[in-house]
Amino acid sequence: MKSFFTILILVASTIWTAANAQSFCGTRTHYSNTLANYQTTAKRLGTNGTSAYSDNCTNIIVNLRFHFARNTNGTGGQPASVITTIMNNLRAAYNSHGIWFVNAGYDEILNDRYTNWQDEDPCNPRFNEIIQINRVNNAINIYLLEDDDWNQGLAEGVPGIAFVLGGRFNGTPIVTSQIMSHELGHCLNLFHTHHGCESGPDPCTGATANVCL
Repeated sequence: MKSFFTILILVASTIWTAANAQSFCGTRTHYSNTLANYQTTAKRLGTNGTSAYSDNCTNIIVNLRFHFARNTNGTGGQPASVITTIMNNLRAAYNSHGIWFVNAGYDEILNDRYTNWQDEDPCNPRFNEIIQINRVNNAINIYLLEDDDWNQGLAEGVPGIAFVLGGRFNGTPIVTSQIMSHELGHCLNLFHTHHGCESGPDPCTGATANVCL
């Protein structure tokens, strides 16, 4: 059996080739070394009933919970049927590497505040709010915006259990593209391939980026 860390290394080349990290990805780079973070990720593997991940001795199984942002009156947002396309895309990207996904259901967030992010502050105040709404601890929480909203993907951390996607990248809807696989990769503890080569302070925390090695 491959270790969880080995599986993540193997999957990295596939996901990052399919969705090279450029302007669409807002996930910040100021996190500790992958090997150190792996210890945090590994603790979620089969430790208790609230784990987002489980291990059946052959594959890693990850629960996914979907959250649809809609207007307060219930209009707008992605159709629930988009989950089928998302699950198919994720299977195509991850299954051959021993990572499988379970649809743990969905809910709706009816609030106009989360359906218009065009003028979003660089530190994403609405992001920090929305990833706490209807959040569950036994799944990776995927918050979906409309195709004409935000034009970005952002994970809460490396690793993490929440990320937000919305808008388009080069005209392609982000939610149904492999950018979904990219942001999910951050939650599974994968950094950008250029990690360690960033420069300048983090715009929100002021932390200094890692030195390029």
